[in-house]
Amino acid sequence: MAAIGAPIVGGAVSLGCFAGSPTTTATGSGGRWSTSVPTANLPCLVAVSGGMVGDGGPANAETLISLAAGSGPALTVNVTPLSSLVLAGMDESGLGEALFERHETSAIGRVAAVMRAATELLGAKLSANGFTVPSGFDPVGGTFTAAAGNDYDDLLEQVRDALARAGRSYRDLFDGYERSADYIASIPYGTTAGQTGPIVFARTGSNAVAADIAPLVGVYRGQQGRSFVPGSDVVNTDSCTITVAADGNMTVAANGRSYSASMNGDPGDLLMQVVGLFQVQASDVANDRYAQVTVTRGYVTEAVARKGGYGFSDALDRVECVVADPHPSALGSAMTSVNVTNGATASDLDASWAGVYGDGSCTVTIDHQARVRVVKGVVDIQAQLAGDQDDTINLFPSISAEVFSAADRRPGGVQIEFEVVRKPDGLGVQVRQTKPRPIVNVASCSALTRTSP
Repeated sequence: MAAIGAPIVGGAVSLGCFAGSPTTTATGSGGRWSTSVPTANLPCLVAVSGGMVGDGGPANAETLISLAAGSGPALTVNVTPLSSLVLAGMDESGLGEALFERHETSAIGRVAAVMRAATELLGAKLSANGFTVPSGFDPVGGTFTAAAGNDYDDLLEQVRDALARAGRSYRDLFDGYERSADYIASIPYGTTAGQTGPIVFARTGSNAVAADIAPLVGVYRGQQGRSFVPGSDVVNTDSCTITVAADGNMTVAANGRSYSASMNGDPGDLLMQVVGLFQVQASDVANDRYAQVTVTRGYVTEAVARKGGYGFSDALDRVECVVADPHPSALGSAMTSVNVTNGATASDLDASWAGVYGDGSCTVTIDHQARVRVVKGVVDIQAQLAGDQDDTINLFPSISAEVFSAADRRPGGVQIEFEVVRKPDGLGVQVRQTKPRPIVNVASCSALTRTSP
């Protein structure tokens, strides 16, 4: 079976095996394909390209790969983005190069074990980031029909939707995953509990009750969690949850720890607004429990729950959860004409910012999803304007300057901030680590000229 959600029909199938000559065939209706290969020639790398996505659908622009390995009269080999990810994980181990380029016979015996480990890792990473992974996860050899309701097909649809929301391609996914399995966290599924638009609250102020935060009800999956326990080291994780129940109870969970507080009309139950940012705060004074959820321009960006202490950022006993890239988008088409105090997204930024800038010693790349990459000396670092509360755009007409700041939150409570300035004399960038304190200057470039679009 060859599919990318819908089946790939009329795709070219090529098999490059450990022994013997290359074999070719084509996919038929429903994405099915078959061919004969002597068992002695296995394993075979299988690639599918071209054809159409579905009967009469658009052209398939992807090249997907899989692996035919094992024994028996018939092998099932699915060729999908999931199988491509499994092989990307195997290639990171060096197996792909050893087996198919150097023809090392010693590598053949490792195929099953390495593929099994790569499959288990992929399933764990997908599950941790909100994807629904089928029981007995086996994307290469599992039973698969390219139709809604099939567990593997539904998972492929989730992956496709997540990539679309993040503004990324399958090639981005395969290359990123080959470099690091943690790349999956950059395209989480269901991050905002199925939000199709911004959350809007009808009121602000104190004595808030459950009905006041009804638009917030849901489970939000974060990608950066931290738990603090007095007398112990801070524990970081790449999976955490923010749960808001219909009865007003708000829970933040990470690393097996959680704290909760409820919106029940107490004076400390607040809905506070600062421009486009809402902070929803519940205070259970009797139990000394407090919870705060931050909603930036309608999208949940982070939450903190604590036991005792003073202040959500300083309490010694607390749990934090951050939602990475809460509101991915593409660059806008009109000139930047507004100040965005918090929660700026790519759509707020003029498309004319996109391009490559440099001066020979520093290179700055801004893409159409407002990702900024700075390369200078040994520094190679990037961040994205993606709707976080610290993502901003500011205009300074008196000095003919436009500025946007993109904050990148990283494991361990590290925050990197990029300040990008556009003036008549060129582009400037300042990169700093702003958390934890003290502030550290990472890189600085100025008067850069555009070298390519």
